[in-house]
Amino acid sequence: MPFSRVSFNGKSQSPYHGKTVLVVDDSDISRLMLKAMIEAICGSLVVHEARDGDEAIKMVEKFKPDLITLDEEMPNKNGLDTVPELQKINPGGRIVLITAHKEENVKAKVKELAIEYVAKPITEAKVINLLS
Repeated sequence: MPFSRVSFNGKSQSPYHGKTVLVVDDSDISRLMLKAMIEAICGSLVVHEARDGDEAIKMVEKFKPDLITLDEEMPNKNGLDTVPELQKINPGGRIVLITAHKEENVKAKVKELAIEYVAKPITEAKVINLLS
């Protein structure tokens, strides 16, 4: 399935053009799909990948990404448990939790951590919104 290049608020490039993104998900397929969408929609940027919260921390220390997409449910250290450390290491990075859970406790934790969330399933429209 091909993904579209789009204009962002009348501009040809996303605010993330030329920036660094980290995609964190324990599913190889989910990571590859999200990475492919981001690269196809946004164009010139660098997308790194991590399999869990522990690996994400190492990648954030090394690359200081501008945007981190973080799956909620992962082995070793889940997304919500990883956020405070990521914020400490990279306070200027934007963190977006990707989750299938829409329960009030998850929404409350997202609000408490001052991050954003996107509900699964991930679609091209959601990625475009994410990159706007």
